[in-house]
Amino acid sequence: MNSIGLITIGQSPRHDVTPEISVILKGTPIIEAGALDGLDRAAIAALAPGPADLTQVTRLADGSHVQVAKRHIIPLMQKCVSELETKVDVILIICTGEFKQLTCRVPLMTTHKLLHCAVRGICNGRIGVIKPEAAQIQMAEEMWRASGLESVVVAGSPYKEPGQLFAAAQELAGKDIELVVLDCIGFTQAMKQQVKQIVQKPVVLPRTLAARLLDELT
Repeated sequence: MNSIGLITIGQSPRHDVTPEISVILKGTPIIEAGALDGLDRAAIAALAPGPADLTQVTRLADGSHVQVAKRHIIPLMQKCVSELETKVDVILIICTGEFKQLTCRVPLMTTHKLLHCAVRGICNGRIGVIKPEAAQIQMAEEMWRASGLESVVVAGSPYKEPGQLFAAAQELAGKDIELVVLDCIGFTQAMKQQVKQIVQKPVVLPRTLAARLLDELT
């Protein structure tokens, strides 16, 4: 494989994500693109979710985080795919949200599908899930149920002060679960270890899971 495209629903480059992926991919060239690239604050604010929207949480180039409505970013994601598909051999969507609508002329891998297939393959019981925002809890429960797994979903953002993630992990500690899924690409390997120490269960990190599966193609 000559090159890999990484697409975020936020702004690229994702300095908080790509280095950990790059290590696993052993230096394979990476080209990044983001759905919110080139947009100013006013344009991004216009993409905010309403009461009936599915909420996605992502990171901007300045390190801040924003919430966007999934329906608003799908065409922006497709634009990124169309731009990268002529430059790379395979594209990975670095977001745990589901994006069935995207079309691509090269292999298109989504972290969502890789994550759900992997967890379903190794787990038979109930799982713990940490999502960035409370507004995402019901959606996450429904998505994991659609994958055949019951879940206990709590909120703890990788983009806010560390106490939130600590509290979310404490909430899952002692629950009848087989493992914990950090259900956002923003969670880091350091955060995985922190959660594992608190919950005392295996913890699945989407960014490294997706990278290791992608590495099988190299």
